[in-house]
Amino acid sequence: MIVKFFRHGTGGGSAVFDYLLGKEGDRPDAEILRGDVEQQKLLIDSLEFKRQYTSGCLSFEEAPDHLTSKQKNEIMDGFEETITAGLEADRVSFAWVEHRDKGRLELNFVIANVDLEYGRLFQPYIHSQDKTRVNAWKDIQNIDYDLSDPNDPIRKRLMAQRDSLPRATKEAREAITEGLKSMVANGLITNRHEVIQTLQDGGLKSHERQTKQYLSKTPVVAETLD
Repeated sequence: MIVKFFRHGTGGGSAVFDYLLGKEGDRPDAEILRGDVEQQKLLIDSLEFKRQYTSGCLSFEEAPDHLTSKQKNEIMDGFEETITAGLEADRVSFAWVEHRDKGRLELNFVIANVDLEYGRLFQPYIHSQDKTRVNAWKDIQNIDYDLSDPNDPIRKRLMAQRDSLPRATKEAREAITEGLKSMVANGLITNRHEVIQTLQDGGLKSHERQTKQYLSKTPVVAETLD
């Protein structure tokens, strides 16, 4: 499991929930888990701060049914406690939406950036100040609930993945990545040279950009890998 914070936070509450639920509330495999969405929209719209809300998701590699409802609630409780950092629960308004449409679990959150008791700005996450605390919480959850740990070298992504890539490109990269991960886990690949050779043997014709830290493969000819 990893924690993602999105850059959006302005323009009112409708856009973020239109994305999470569909404009007509008809997005497949999306479900409101917590919060009153309409009230959250009104609250966000009423705020005059530059950033009215904070949104993001807890993204899992596991299938949606890997966690029980009780476990999901425990994880959401823990995240809220980590984010509010000691504030009473009723001083910060959260809404949670579950996505299952990618074949894996995502728990999406939308937080109104206001301390409800005093009406003052509440900034849920400041990267330079909160990253260490949030990452520590994430690591504990991954251990407690037997979740995939992105810091485990075997499970670490072998190829960079950009959210903005076209769907076909994403799917191709994900398929290649999963194949390489499986080979690493089974001892069939043990070093960088073998990664490059495996890609070439698989029929990938590409321009390569390599450094000591990473290997980038930009396909010129797309071919099916068995």
